[in-house]
Amino acid sequence: MIGPAALLALAAVIIALALQISSGQYDPRALALVTLATVAAMIGAAWRKRVVPERGAVLPQALLGFGCAVGLACNLFTNPTLYADPARSRAAFAGSR
Repeated sequence: MIGPAALLALAAVIIALALQISSGQYDPRALALVTLATVAAMIGAAWRKRVVPERGAVLPQALLGFGCAVGLACNLFTNPTLYADPARSRAAFAGSR
């Protein structure tokens, strides 16, 4: 069953994805994802106050594990930040000679 913990875990994964997309910059896709994650977190927090917390819930752990794996894959196979672009770095150092 999807409970408040799973919804909060999903919100954390969505925020991490938004940061990966925009590197902290204003990007329409990232802002939409952060808005969705904020709504999910608010619903999860309100829902959590009304129900008894589940013990040993597998779905939240699976969502966070999936999010960590996707984050690791993004850092391994794509540019992790805007400033880590090798072409831009070489151009900056070439101009200082």
